[in-house]
Amino acid sequence: MQTAPMKQTATAKKALEHSSLGKTAFTLTLIGDFFLLFALIVTTIAQSNGNEAKPYFFVALYWIFVIPSTIMAIMDLNKPNRKKTLPKASLILGLGMIVIVMVIAILAMVLFVATK
Repeated sequence: MQTAPMKQTATAKKALEHSSLGKTAFTLTLIGDFFLLFALIVTTIAQSNGNEAKPYFFVALYWIFVIPSTIMAIMDLNKPNRKKTLPKASLILGLGMIVIVMVIAILAMVLFVATK
C-alpha cells in the first residue's frame, strides 16, 4: 500500500526564505561599504595630487550604515527557521571590510617606516 507524498505546508516554505531583517542588513552593509570605498578613493586621489584629504563624512556614513546592519544581522542569526546566508554575508562584508582596511593600513605604515 503506497501513501500519497506529503505536501509542504506554508510554514515549511516560509522557513526557507530570507527574512526582511537579513535583507535589510545585507543592503545596509553594501551601501556602507560603498561609502568606505568612496572615502578611500577620494583620499588616494587627493594624496596623489599632493592635497590633504579628510573624508570624515564618508567614513561617518560608513559607520552609520554598518553598525545597525551588524546588529540586525546578529539578531537575524539568532532567530530560528530562516536562511542564514544574507546575515552571514552582511557580517563578512561589514566587519570583514574593516579588518581588511586595517590590515592594509598597518602594512602601509610598516612599509612606509621601513623605507625611511
